[in-house]
Amino acid sequence: MGGAGLVLIQRNSATWSAPQGKMGRQLFLNFPFNDIAAIHVQDAADLHLAIKDGTWRVRERSDYPASFSQIHDLLIK
Repeated sequence: MGGAGLVLIQRNSATWSAPQGKMGRQLFLNFPFNDIAAIHVQDAADLHLAIKDGTWRVRERSDYPASFSQIHDLLIK
C-alpha cells in the first residue's frame, strides 16, 4: 500500500513543479517586433511612444525623437 502511494506521489510531483525559465531567453519566439507602431509606458511619467515619419517619438515631449536603441532593448527583453 505504501509503495503504491509513493509511486503515485512521484508520478504527480512533475505536475506540481513549474518549469524552470532561463534568464535572457526570448518570451515570444515569433513576435512581430517590426509591426509595433506605438508603446504606452505606464509609470509616474506615463509616456506614449509612437513611430512618426519613420522615427520613434515621445508624444508628451512635443514629439521629441526617442532613443531607438532603448526601445529596441525594451522590446527584445
